[in-house]
Amino acid sequence: MPFVDAIDDSHRRITVATTVDLTLEDIAAILDLRSGNRHRYALLIDTSEGPLPTLTPEKIRYIVDRVTEVVHREGPRGPTAIVAPHNAIFGMGRMFETLCDLAGIPNVRVFRNRIEAEQWLEYEPGVTT
Repeated sequence: MPFVDAIDDSHRRITVATTVDLTLEDIAAILDLRSGNRHRYALLIDTSEGPLPTLTPEKIRYIVDRVTEVVHREGPRGPTAIVAPHNAIFGMGRMFETLCDLAGIPNVRVFRNRIEAEQWLEYEPGVTT
């Protein structure tokens, strides 16, 4: 499996840790974890243990378009925190964050470490992505 996920219903959080370079299908599967009654759950994506992904600006735009479509169709999502300790992943994460914000999805953030990401998720109201 390209990622490991944990769903914590009591804390309304989904945690994903990447184990390989994710394909667009893998990313779609991660986004699908927040379907149904879990659409407002917080999502933590931790890339710390995986290899450097081969994300391109085109892939980032595709993911933003998919997230935007889902939000418009199904309603607001909970906050999304991305842990990206490597410069390349952090840069792509910032691009994702910015494009989501421009699309009206303001609660996506990228962090260098998991502690900061988890702290932000504790205080971010669950309202979009």
